[in-house]
Order: sequence, then structure tokens, then C-alpha cells
Amino acid sequence: MASVGFKQIIFAEYDKDGAVKETFEVNSEKGGAIEAKITGLGSTLNTTWASDGPFHVFAQGTSSPKLSLGIADLYPELYQSMTGAEVNEQGFTLIGNNTRPPYMGVVLVTADKDGNELFIGLTKGKFTAPDEELKTSEDKGAELQTDSVEGDFVARGSDGLVASKASTAKEGATLETFKDFIFGAAAAGK
Repeated sequence: MASVGFKQIIFAEYDKDGAVKETFEVNSEKGGAIEAKITGLGSTLNTTWASDGPFHVFAQGTSSPKLSLGIADLYPELYQSMTGAEVNEQGFTLIGNNTRPPYMGVVLVTADKDGNELFIGLTKGKFTAPDEELKTSEDKGAELQTDSVEGDFVARGSDGLVASKASTAKEGATLETFKDFIFGAAAAGK
């Protein structure tokens, strides 16, 4: 499905029981969504050879789903949540040998070619801490060094679902109903 633009990212941090602990938004007011790339949703193809040629192709499930995100400014609360970083008494953000990122769900908000809102969701994954890149200002002025983060996703245990899409072109498809579906019953307060 073709998409136009990139409006928003919504993250849900899950607790150890899989319930939504906290949600975070990246939008035009906070963080700034730049780009998203989802790979690995296609199944791994295995071809059986027989009688001197390809005989059967087996394909089921997904391979290794990954999400790469470009965010203008990965703000501290989201950074700490997605990486599992801790903050000490002096306010320093700490990442070390015992840092464990939590599972998170993600909803991406864009539009389809007809202008309807398009939602793409990934149900359960973990993110790595972004690499840091610093650059000096040049004679053309300073440029913002944006953040890139990556996550690996797996199927959620309750139904085996990894990803989903929905468009407001279908009656009943709203951002709230889609978030409830992707983040599970806990997001709906059930």
C-alpha cells in the first residue's frame, strides 16, 4: 500500500507481564518523525529439490522483522524507556552491562495515496541504543544531527501476530482502535 508522508510514531512500553506500562509519542510537537523502514516481514523461502529440479517451495510466517527509525530528536524519556537506560542521582543517563531494554509495541501514522490515515503497527520488539554522531558547524551554519534507532521484532505470544496495517478508508478504523489492537487489551484498559 503506497504511503505519503510520515506524521507520527507511538511507542508503548510493556511491563514484565506484557501490559502497557507507558506510552510515548513522536510527532511535530515532540521528537519529530523523519523516516521508518520495516524489513523482514516476508517469510523465509525453502525450496525442496526433487527429480532434478525445484519441486516445492515452503513459505510460512516471517523471517527476522526489523524496524529502523529516523527521529529528529530522541527525547530523554523515550530514550531511557526504549533502551532500558537508568538515570543516576546526578542526572546522568547510564547504559552498561546490566542494561536491558523492555519490549515495546510501535504504531506508525502516515497517509495513503487517497489522503486517508494509514496505520502500520508492530506488536513486540526491543530497540538498541542509537549510535552517537557529532559534527562541527560549517560556514553554511549548524545542522541538527538527528537520531537513528533500530529494533528487532517477534510475534506476540497471545496470537502470533507481528505486524498489521489499517486505513481510515475502512469504517471503524481509527487510531484509537488500532492502538488498542496493536498494544493489546491492556492499552484499552481491559
